[in-house]
Amino acid sequence: MSDANLLFHAEREVKEALRLAPDSEEALRVLAGINYQRGQLRKALEAALHAVETNAPSGMSVALLGRIYHELGRPDQALRWFELARSRSDRSGEYDSDIGDCLAALGDYEKAGAAYQRAIDLHPERSQGWTGISHLYLLKAEFAKARALCLQNRSLDQEGIDGAQLAAQIEFFARNLSEAQRLYGRLDERNHDGGGAFYGNVSYGSALGRIGISQGHSINARAMLQECLAKELQQSESAPDNPDILYRISAIESSLGKNEPAIEHLEAAVSAGWIDYRSLSLDPRFDAISNDTRFQAILGKLKLKVEDLRKTVNPNS
Repeated sequence: MSDANLLFHAEREVKEALRLAPDSEEALRVLAGINYQRGQLRKALEAALHAVETNAPSGMSVALLGRIYHELGRPDQALRWFELARSRSDRSGEYDSDIGDCLAALGDYEKAGAAYQRAIDLHPERSQGWTGISHLYLLKAEFAKARALCLQNRSLDQEGIDGAQLAAQIEFFARNLSEAQRLYGRLDERNHDGGGAFYGNVSYGSALGRIGISQGHSINARAMLQECLAKELQQSESAPDNPDILYRISAIESSLGKNEPAIEHLEAAVSAGWIDYRSLSLDPRFDAISNDTRFQAILGKLKLKVEDLRKTVNPNS
């Protein structure tokens, strides 16, 4: 059964549960999770808020709200929900990596690093903490440090997908395209449709297509990018205001030289909540539009927006 069919059947069951118990926290949380998986973030937010407003919320419901707000470009709001989830959890360190991600999105790298380090200290068997710290170096374009930390910790978890994705993204953003191609090729063999939900929203296929364009393999690379674009456009039909999907569409269009649609979809992504201007400034997929004054204006506006969001959390920053 496909993921879409699984979600359809799960939605049917949860709606029946809500018919019998309209304020059930568990049923509302499941409904929010279904909408979240579909990329329908506004619907997910509505159900998740209903779950916590009508019940004594569980840590899982609170954390889901954090994830939704984070994807909607409100890491300041997400941070508060994750801190509440941490206070309600009986498992120390369960949400420290999520808190680190929020602080990183707000540009507070020092506090983000401390949160990731706490995650490492409390759960050394997990990869999220060191992946987060390595990603901080990447966002600051400190590629050598990002690479060294990533390689050091990948040796402890050879099968970990997060480390493999980050290693590929480091080389891609550092413009070591041959190595990025090798790493993304391995990832693509494991999951042809993967990568889009990771830091920076770089799907494997779009990265490989962009690299192929740069190497002069235009026909095959364009076919790969067109395939990626068709999938993203199809997904956007059911989630037209999802910032991550709109951003990925823009990146692919830019790689294909479709500059005007790329700018339009990037502006739409920002309007929907995309705020990661650091990844945007490093991503080779946007090279075709990076010198456009509209692109530069978007970067400037996003930087100011993130600064304003950070001040809502730390007025003295």
